[in-house]
Amino acid sequence: MIKRSFDDFLEYQSLDKGEEPEDKGEEFLKAYMDHLGLNHLSVYAWAISSAITYMKSLGFNRKDNGNGYTDASHGSKSKLFTQEEKYTWLAVHYIQGYLSDYLPLKDSEEFVLDYMQIINVDNPAEQLAITVHEEMLDIEDNWIVKELLAPEMEESRVAKDERSKYERGKAVLEELTGVSENEPKTGYAAFAPQIEIFLKEHLFVNIFERDILTYKERELATISVLAATRISSGREPRTRAAIKSHKSCLN
Repeated sequence: MIKRSFDDFLEYQSLDKGEEPEDKGEEFLKAYMDHLGLNHLSVYAWAISSAITYMKSLGFNRKDNGNGYTDASHGSKSKLFTQEEKYTWLAVHYIQGYLSDYLPLKDSEEFVLDYMQIINVDNPAEQLAITVHEEMLDIEDNWIVKELLAPEMEESRVAKDERSKYERGKAVLEELTGVSENEPKTGYAAFAPQIEIFLKEHLFVNIFERDILTYKERELATISVLAATRISSGREPRTRAAIKSHKSCLN
C-alpha cells in the first residue's frame, strides 16, 4: 500500500553513504541521508517513515486507532477498510502530492500537471465502451437516469396566478396560520426584512406551492420531526410554536 505513494516517481531503490547518486531518485535519497546523518536509506524506508510521521501528526496512534485487521484487505478499500488504513491512505496521497512538487514522473522529465495522472478515480462512464452493445443497443443515449427525482410544481397553477411571489407567499402563510399578514412587521421581519422576503418567496412559494404534499401533510411531517429529534435544546418550544402557528391548516 505504501509503495503506491512513490511508485509514480521513484524506483524501488536504495543508496549507501559514499555512493554517488546516478539518477534523480538517488539524488533525492542522498539529500535526506546527508540531512539526517544516515549511512543507508531506501526509498521504501523513506516512504514508511514519512507516512508514520504524517499519520502521527494527524493524531493517529496504533494503541487507540489500530486493530488486528489492518492487513486483512491488503490495502484495498474493502469491507475491512479499517481506521488505520484510512490514515494510511491519507499518508499515501500526502506523499504523492509532496513528490509531485520535487520529482518528475518516473521515466520522464515532466512534472505532474494533473493529479489524475497519478490518482485513479473510477468513472463508470468509461466502462460503456466495453459493454456488449447487443444487450444494450441504445446505451450511448440512455446511460443517464432521466427520471425526475421529484415531481415539479405544476406550471398551470403558477401561470394563472399573476401576483408577485411575495404576495403569493403572504397568502400561503395566512392560510397556514389563519392570521392576517397585513399587520405591522415585528420581530425578525422588522429587524431583517430581507430574511422575511426570502422566507415568503422561497419557503412559502417555491416549496409550499409544490403539489407533492398538502399543507396539512407538510405541517404534520414538520411537527413529527421536531418531536422525534434527539436534540433537546429548543425542541419543545419549537414544537409548540409549530402547532400553535399552523393549527389553522391542521384542523
